[in-house]
Amino acid sequence: MTNWYAIFYWLTVADGIKEVFNVLAIIGAVALVISIIGLFVSASSASNGYSDKNEWTLWTKTWKRVFTVVSIFTFISTLITVFIPTKKDALIIIAGGAVGNFVTQDSSARKIPSEVMMLLRTKIKDEINETTIKEALSGEADTLKNKSKEELLLILKNKK
Repeated sequence: MTNWYAIFYWLTVADGIKEVFNVLAIIGAVALVISIIGLFVSASSASNGYSDKNEWTLWTKTWKRVFTVVSIFTFISTLITVFIPTKKDALIIIAGGAVGNFVTQDSSARKIPSEVMMLLRTKIKDEINETTIKEALSGEADTLKNKSKEELLLILKNKK
């Protein structure tokens, strides 16, 4: 039995969790750059023979440890960011799985004519393209509503 409460909970918080790990990966990348700079400064100071060579050697070892820990932290945060789906991805995964289960388990679904399946594919592709176009034009919609009819016709002629 599917626990729908858990599924919908994770759907609602997926984007937030992904953003948290994204921020952690960025912080880790900044810390990685700082640790690389610290490592190079301490290594060059230790090799140049400053008076406290033992102290610079100790700093070099410390920066190497910091670099190693930060590298692992950044790598794990980045991997988690990559593998946690966004809400849109999760919905597609769940919907695709449900459709796949329906088609493979329901005997009446196997009798669907190929023309209907082609129509479904076309409609889904059109819906995806329309959603992409709406997202791309969402910023332009506010500026277009303030234009006159002549200006809108001019814009349409120029886009062709």
